[in-house]
Amino acid sequence: MSTRTSTNYPLTYQRGYSTVPAVSDFQKALGVKIAEARKAKGLKQKELAAMLGVEVTTISRWETGWSGIPLFRLGDIAAALDVTASDLLEGIEVAAV
Repeated sequence: MSTRTSTNYPLTYQRGYSTVPAVSDFQKALGVKIAEARKAKGLKQKELAAMLGVEVTTISRWETGWSGIPLFRLGDIAAALDVTASDLLEGIEVAAV
């Protein structure tokens, strides 16, 4: 069961017996940057997925913020999109925890 906000992102979701945060602002912002870079290069999600050796649903989840992007993948993603990891992270605010 998920609780939705006006942006259609769940606040939390049920994983087993625990309720965990579903989407962080960082994940959403990074996903948007990846989607923008992919579109600027003229790639479809399917093409980027093939370049990275992942499923197209993984790309979709990364771009929408539904799934966190493993940091070890950031360099591969940037290289596939002909940008730097710094380009993808530029302007994204990280809240202190």
